[in-house]
Amino acid sequence: GAVDIAASNGAETVAMVYENTAFPTSVATGHKPYIEEQGMEVVHDEGYPKDINDYTPVLNKVKSKEPDMVMGGGETPDAIGLTQAAKSIGLSPGIMAWVVGGQVPAFYDSVGGDGLAVTGDLFWAPFFDLPYNEQFVEGFLNTYDSYDDGLDIDYHSVGGYAGCLVMEQAVRNVGELDQAAIAEQLHQIEMEIPFANGVYQVDEQGIQTGQAPSLGQWQEGDGGLAREAVWPSEYATADPIYPHPGWS
Repeated sequence: GAVDIAASNGAETVAMVYENTAFPTSVATGHKPYIEEQGMEVVHDEGYPKDINDYTPVLNKVKSKEPDMVMGGGETPDAIGLTQAAKSIGLSPGIMAWVVGGQVPAFYDSVGGDGLAVTGDLFWAPFFDLPYNEQFVEGFLNTYDSYDDGLDIDYHSVGGYAGCLVMEQAVRNVGELDQAAIAEQLHQIEMEIPFANGVYQVDEQGIQTGQAPSLGQWQEGDGGLAREAVWPSEYATADPIYPHPGWS
């Protein structure tokens, strides 16, 4: 999503920095051909060690390339550290996209207003108008007053809920607790779940092929920043901020 937004706004260059572990590296590797298909050039492509504390050296290399887009990261600590480092050195590309962790409450709790215009995978949000999401929000989120109750309620929670929905449907289709038959059903079922692009569908190996995250972005809201879905258009709740507005 961030690549599409960057390309549609005339971006020409992309820098990729990511934790040098299997998941973030595979994401970067998978995006590179797509970036090039959109007519942009990858001018920086580098992994960094896991569990680093200072992301400034990582982004200093990026800043020297003056990219239109910076993407990568790994998990929530990376999204936080990269955002803080970008501010500290004045790195303000057209768009920043952190793979995972930039769209969860813990990110905003750490960076506050510095999260403005930061984008990342938005697997779930309470405002998505999808089957079962209203039931999840009413039955789970509304049991508590807010995220401040010490419960890290995010896409992990709704992922567990969605998993239960799929398993329930598989058991109902089989009509008994036959593990082989249930496993077969889990490969055949196509059903809606309360995730972004909310479809459960897998291939013959059991790999998820139906669901893909939307792109979220922190934008101005009531009393602070709020997450908005900015891609794809059918799930968008706001237009994307582009370019990044810089740091105050």
